[in-house]
Amino acid sequence: MANLELLEKLCNASGVSGNDDEVKDIIINEIRNYCDRLYIDRVGNLIGLKKGRKVSKNRIMICAHTDEVGLMITGILKDGTLTFEAVGGIDCRVLSAKRVMIGKIPGIICSKPIHCKTAEERKIPVPTKNLVIDIGTESRKETQELVKIGDTATFRSEFIRLGENKIKAKALDDRLGCYIMCNILKKDLEYDTYFAFTQCEEVGCRGAVSAAMSIKPDIGIVLETTTAADIYGVSGDRTVCEQNGGAVVSIIDGSTIYDRTLYKVAVECAKKNNIKIQTKKYVSGGNDARSLQRTAGGAKVTAISLPCRYLHTPSCVGDMRDAEQMEKLCFKLIQEYGDLDI
Repeated sequence: MANLELLEKLCNASGVSGNDDEVKDIIINEIRNYCDRLYIDRVGNLIGLKKGRKVSKNRIMICAHTDEVGLMITGILKDGTLTFEAVGGIDCRVLSAKRVMIGKIPGIICSKPIHCKTAEERKIPVPTKNLVIDIGTESRKETQELVKIGDTATFRSEFIRLGENKIKAKALDDRLGCYIMCNILKKDLEYDTYFAFTQCEEVGCRGAVSAAMSIKPDIGIVLETTTAADIYGVSGDRTVCEQNGGAVVSIIDGSTIYDRTLYKVAVECAKKNNIKIQTKKYVSGGNDARSLQRTAGGAKVTAISLPCRYLHTPSCVGDMRDAEQMEKLCFKLIQEYGDLDI
């Protein structure tokens, strides 16, 4: 398995939408010596330009988002516990009893215990509005000395290896994409390429809009994760994609119809270079491609994704064999797309 020290560092970092400076700092320290230009724009995107051996026909932008789903503190109760709202798409069924970190402060998400619930309450998931975070304090005053309304919380989840090729971590969506971009930036490129580490993807793909406005790419390559439902009880196209099936290349998802020419070139490139790929089988989800496609005159877009189990939970699971295929395909596509007549 590849050296995962950087990926572990990125996944463990706190970066809820709108509060991802810790993630950007890690990336800056990793890539600053490999960029010909590196800056943070007015909305918080980290953008790097890597000069290639020549200027391409098409301005190419590779994109991955730095933010993760998480929680925002909305209130402090009399007993010292905290109310919160989800930031991004989190199923309330994965929240109860989970460990979180509010900055450096650990906490536990809790609710009314099951023996105190009515028969009807036991039948349904506990809604977010009925959950609180317990940080071990005993009064509102004590909590106010540690936590403020507006603070963000991330899942506390250990980065571990599962078996020979898989990993479990929070925020693989989309620190895996950021990790691959860092790796590609360290290589010699054929063509000038822009790398945009975007923010606020989880709350409407907002950062990618301003990145596209300033870069004005002809072609956008989005590195992402996508749901792998290749688990017990799911079959057919509902599995979406399979782990160890290779990089996932999309034709359509819940917010984007991808460029057919770019898709065809990606398939041919994979075949030519012995890169393992698969096509996303189910129309669902969305990513920054929608923003690139619709902004500043538009761009042709393609998405290359990691099949990821248990997305938007503390326990995302990915297979690094698929990640390696993603990196190989993206690196090769810079050359293929750079000289493409579009």
